[in-house]
Amino acid sequence: MSHNDLGSYLKNCRDRLSPDAIGFTATNQRRTPGLRREEVALLANVSVDYYARLEQGRASKPSPEVVSALARALRLDRDESGHLHRLAGLNPITQDSRHVRPGIIELMTALSGSAAAFVLDANDDILAWNELAAALLVDFGEIRRPNRNMVWLLLFHEPLRSRIPVADLQELVDRTAADFVARSIQSVDEDRTKALLEEFETSAEFSYAAATDAVGEFRSCVDHIVHPTVGDVICNVELLDIAGTAQRLVIYTQSPDSEATLRLLSVIGAQGFDEEGKADAHDDDAEAAR
Repeated sequence: MSHNDLGSYLKNCRDRLSPDAIGFTATNQRRTPGLRREEVALLANVSVDYYARLEQGRASKPSPEVVSALARALRLDRDESGHLHRLAGLNPITQDSRHVRPGIIELMTALSGSAAAFVLDANDDILAWNELAAALLVDFGEIRRPNRNMVWLLLFHEPLRSRIPVADLQELVDRTAADFVARSIQSVDEDRTKALLEEFETSAEFSYAAATDAVGEFRSCVDHIVHPTVGDVICNVELLDIAGTAQRLVIYTQSPDSEATLRLLSVIGAQGFDEEGKADAHDDDAEAAR
């Protein structure tokens, strides 16, 4: 392998990707086919200078998180993503295993007094959560596993939908659907991805075309929750990649205006939360963190 096989592969993948397919407007001013470097950098959330140095073979070895972000930005399939990881000197990620590492369970447990947290796989299936997440959003343990999916819940689960202001609901659905489309390419369970997509498309609120046109996946946002017990809760939401997997840890922390409310909710807990919905860190179907 030459010293810049990684750069050559990145450029080839960039050249073959249509700007229109990603949501960028193609103009006659483009000198070459495909995406520009700055567009790939934007999609992958890296600097243009760093991406340029990667293509030119002048950058240090990229992290697994950066390589995974580039694979998503370039719309690589599983085999292509694995090849990109190997060119970068990395082992391809263990795709969307349902096993949540004990350390992540312990972290969510530690956060439970002040932050709601849950883990999503590449299909946005909810794999594990802490008690405050169950109290703030919905008791995921009460939901059948096939329906325990963030997009499905926002489209079809009225108890969760009722906690989202009507004015915010469609925007949240669109954002989450776009994230699903961008990330589900990493899923090794294609049947699951297909079945979810078919069910999503039965909802008038879901648009595959709009989700495909949306640029990239979201990393942070502010969500407004209308809780039936404590009222309005404004949360800062961060989505963090879990290294070596296609999983992400989603963390809801209170904004300054909601601090007392969220802490109160952590004391109250989930109404009717029972032992069946709590975590067994040794089970690859881990469901909730104590």
